[in-house]
Amino acid sequence: MTEQQLKQEVKQMWEGMRAEGEMLVDLPAYKLGMPFAIPGEVVIPFECDGEFVPVYIDPNLIPALVEGLQKTQKACANMAAEADAEYRAWEVIRKAAGGI
Repeated sequence: MTEQQLKQEVKQMWEGMRAEGEMLVDLPAYKLGMPFAIPGEVVIPFECDGEFVPVYIDPNLIPALVEGLQKTQKACANMAAEADAEYRAWEVIRKAAGGI
């Protein structure tokens, strides 16, 4: 398969995923699609700056991946809440000091 053929195939894959509502992120420079199955592997389609990088995962590793994603999601939410609380405290101090 030539580079041009691969790019065309990837373009068609994204168009199909878009039509099926299977795009998680669909930006010009960054794309992430829903995982799909091929014989013996799970594929997570990913593209960054025009470079298609499919991620292949052994199906037996999916539970560990899901667990890791859930832990990461909780950590991310906690970090966001902490940052929001710090910002609110900073705003109160700024206003008390006569800031706008």
